[in-house]
This record gives sequence, C-alpha cells and structure tokens, in this order.
Amino acid sequence: MTGTLNVSSEIPPYQIQSLAGWAAGGIFIETARLHFSDDLERPVEVFCQRQYPLQNANGAAILHCVGGGQTIDPADLDFWNVDGYASASFDWQIGAGMSGSSETTTRFPAGVVAQHEATETLENAVMPIAVLCGRVALDWLAHAPGVDPERLGVCGISWGGYLTWLLAAYDERVRVIVPAFGCGGTFTKGRISSGHGAAVQEAWASYWEPQNLAERVRIPVCYLSATNDFFGYPEDAEALLVSLTGPVVRDYLPNADHSLSVGQSALARAFVRHVLLDGPPLPECPRLEVPHPDAEMQSVWWTVSGRPSPHRCWQVGNPPVDGTPLAFRRIQMPDGMTISSPIGRVAGEEISDRAQNGFAGLPGIGWRWETGNTQFHTNAARLDRAQAGLWQLTPARPDTDEPVVVLFQVCPAWTESLARGEDIVLHWSAKPVRVPEVALCFDAGDPIEISIAAAWSEGQLTISAKNHPAGPRKIDWAAVGRIRIQSSQARAPFLVG
Repeated sequence: MTGTLNVSSEIPPYQIQSLAGWAAGGIFIETARLHFSDDLERPVEVFCQRQYPLQNANGAAILHCVGGGQTIDPADLDFWNVDGYASASFDWQIGAGMSGSSETTTRFPAGVVAQHEATETLENAVMPIAVLCGRVALDWLAHAPGVDPERLGVCGISWGGYLTWLLAAYDERVRVIVPAFGCGGTFTKGRISSGHGAAVQEAWASYWEPQNLAERVRIPVCYLSATNDFFGYPEDAEALLVSLTGPVVRDYLPNADHSLSVGQSALARAFVRHVLLDGPPLPECPRLEVPHPDAEMQSVWWTVSGRPSPHRCWQVGNPPVDGTPLAFRRIQMPDGMTISSPIGRVAGEEISDRAQNGFAGLPGIGWRWETGNTQFHTNAARLDRAQAGLWQLTPARPDTDEPVVVLFQVCPAWTESLARGEDIVLHWSAKPVRVPEVALCFDAGDPIEISIAAAWSEGQLTISAKNHPAGPRKIDWAAVGRIRIQSSQARAPFLVG
C-alpha cells in the first residue's frame, strides 16, 4: 500500500549486504544488512544476525525480537541453537546497536523515533517499519541452510513480545509464537502510547495494537509474563488470550515484575518443540478450581489488590471465602516446566482442594525486575521458602549495579504496630551497601508512595513510621497494600522475612 503507513501485505523486496560469517562451537554465525524501502519508499537498512547448527539441525527456526533499549544478543540465539533450531534476531530499537557501534545499528529514515517517544506524525512512527524489519529478517532466516520454511516461530521480550504479536498477525509463515510481557493495552490512560498525536493513535489502534488483532492470530501461542509486569498487566493479557481461537498456554511468575523463570523457559522450549517438531504433547492446562492430577507441585495464588500495579503482591494458599479476589493456579511438572491457569476472580469456596500448603498466613513477597532478568537464557532469580517463615531470595544479573527491590504484602499486625508508632523488625540476613529505602504503597486511586525510615543491624531490618512528618496516626493504614524495600547489596542469596 504505497504512500501509506498501514501494514503492507507483501514482504518488501530486499537486498542482502553480507558483513561477516564464521563458525564457532558447531554453529555458523552470519551478520548482514538487509536493504529495503518502507511504505513511503524511504530506504531502510536493518542489521541482522542469524545462527544455525552445522550438525544435528532439526529444520525449524526461531526469530527473536529484542525488547525496549535492547539489541541483538547472541545468547538469545544460542538458547535455541542448543536444541537444533536455526535462529536470528534484528536491531529495531533506535539508538541501541551492538556495543554502541553504528555499524551494528539499523538505519531508519530520518525523523523516525523510538516506539515509546510521542510523535504527532505517522512518518515518524517506528512500528510499521519495525514490522517490515521483522518480516524481512524472518525471510532471511527462512532461507538459511537446512531451514524448513514451514517450521518458523517468533519469540520476543517486552516490546519484542509486543512486536511478536504483530508479526503473527501479518505474516502467514509464522507457525507459533512465544511473546513475553508485551500483550497490548498500551492505550490505557497513562500507558506508553497514550501521548501520541491523534493520527498516530488511530493508526496504532487499527494496525499495531495486539488487543485489536486477535482475530488475525490463529496459531498456537505460549504467553509468558509475571503477575506484576508493568508492560503487560494480567488483566490486559487475559483479555487478549481469551479472545484467541488457536491453542494457548500461559504462565505467570508470581509477585515479579518483568522477570522470567527457569520453568517458563522450559515451557517455551516444550511448546515450540510440540508445535514445530511434532514433539510430545504438553500437560493439560491447569484449572483454578480443581487440583491438577499430574503436577509435581502446585499452588493457588491470589490478591485482593484492586488495581494493576508493579507493586501488587499475591498471597499463596486458599483465597478468602468472602469476596472475589483475583486468583490463579500454577503448576510445576516433573521436568521443571511451569504452567498457569487463566487469572480470574473466584470466591475461595469455589476451590475444591482446601488443604493448606504451608505458605498460608505468611505475608506475600515478591521482587521488581531489578532483581530478576527478562531473558529466556538467563533467569536465575528465585524466591524459595526457607525455615521458620523466612524466604531465600536469589537475585539474578550478578553484573548489575541496580538495587534489589523486595515487596511485602502487609498484614494487620504490621500496620497496627506502625500506626501506634512502634517499629517492625524484619529478618534481612545480608548487610546492605547503603541504608535501604522503604516506602508504603497504597492500593486505591493513583499509585502513591510514602517514604518511611529503615535501619539495618546484625541481620535485622527495622522499619519505623514514628518520625514521618505527617505522624503515623495520620496515615491511612487501611489503604496500605505493600511495603517496598529498595536495597543495594551484593548479588548473592540472602534470607528475608
């Protein structure tokens, strides 16, 4: 559709500028620039990398879409190569590039801005060009030696997960997708794309919003996310997933924000193997109301927090009988993969397995994405129950300087003590590098936080509101949903509780 910025139905003709090719560890690696013109006949050069096994290839191939601010990471491609898949990725995040080099950066038309930057004109919008970049990269991957063009899949992280949905909607060659986090809902008040001009918003809603493209996505979908993900709230994800007509599996990592787990990576591998290689069938998807007969471990997670939030904590165990909290069942199979039921509202009395699993009554606890990792290939953050009501938190990303962020769902005993001006003392085994920052997070209305004092000594973290300027008795303690603790410290396992 020349002269518009909709989404072309045809793959644009492109020329391949080969840059490098080498073999390493049984994998052949190639980099190239793919030259094409967008729908306004402007030149685009997309930088790509593809990798394929020299032996034991299985014939299938996976295109990885990078997330916001990211660029091609060979480890994302290695993740699939070890199982015999060919793989490829492409640079579509403006200003990212590998190692900051202009030689490894996609060259967009002048004036085009990143997807999260507000723009008034369609000519400056990157999303339609990103779709074309993905389709051209997929075609280059499909022509790699040993690849069966009938066995193509797409996966992606965050904004890459978002783009994964668009490629599924507009490219009929895609047979399976594994989007993580991105699921649309970007026009909700205050969300990413709400600042664009009217023309951009209209085109975005029509052509680049997954929530409005469900009828075009008729292939198997494996959706991975976290219950508190800032970019893909469960309510938005479920609205999209329940409207699909093809097979769907999902998994939510409880109490995390923009992080994946090892069990989710295992699910992605098993799902893609089943669809593209006629691999073993997956277990029956769990249902919230009844126990799963084949799970090695399972638990019901629930929250009474009314609004989506990166700070919303989920309790594990039987939800209360009164009211209808959001809840879901999550199972772990003997091979380690994890699968969730849909998240929905249910009264506790509707759940048939009433046995407590040992976690009930403990405060909900979770972490922000600074503690975990967004990638399939390196997601070692863990939260494991330890002795006497304590949890062991194992941060991922040991090379980062970002602080650990831990969330506690408050319990009445805590708020009553803080309201009286008394301290609460938490077990916190590892000494922080600097004094932790502590905030009270409120459920109602717009997100509000109130900072309060904290001090660490000999394995304990003491929290107090008695010196808050408003005075502890003037805080609406009934509306406090979580306590957020941000602490800079060594990236090693430690106990909290």
